[in-house]
Amino acid sequence: MWSLKKTTTILFTRILGIFLALLTAFSIYQIFNWNLFPWLKLSIISSTSLLCLIIGLVVKIQSPIIRILIRSMSFVQLLISCLFLSQYELLRTKWEWLFFPLIVIFSLFFWDLFSRKMNQIKSFGRIACFILLILTLLKFIISVHWLDYFLIFLVTVITLLLLFTKSKTSEES
Repeated sequence: MWSLKKTTTILFTRILGIFLALLTAFSIYQIFNWNLFPWLKLSIISSTSLLCLIIGLVVKIQSPIIRILIRSMSFVQLLISCLFLSQYELLRTKWEWLFFPLIVIFSLFFWDLFSRKMNQIKSFGRIACFILLILTLLKFIISVHWLDYFLIFLVTVITLLLLFTKSKTSEES
């Protein structure tokens, strides 16, 4: 059965997605016509917001709490994008904050994927996701060069754990 809440959510998401897609396409068109500024800035900002929205809609998340967090981070990404769009100096000095909600969404996605794995891997994977989230926040607060390498290593370990471990369903059969 269709409820009013579900219908309005789908309608709002589609309108927002169409708006962001058109904004991104128009910005890219302006860049190809060598009108770089402010269209380059606008295309980056709208592309990250669109990517957050797509990840929140396409990925099948099992936990309703994580689903709500991912959608709220998508909304936060849109708000940050609007803030950066209106203030050019903020974009020049703090541009990396634009990608923080996207990284949080990926961390939550990794967290949900680890809930589908075996118990031995699940706890290690969740700890790794939590460390990834904390180190990412620390990276945005203080800029340390070696922290970048550790973050890349941690994302590689998390990806390898997700790829090469068995899920609960294959463990049971």
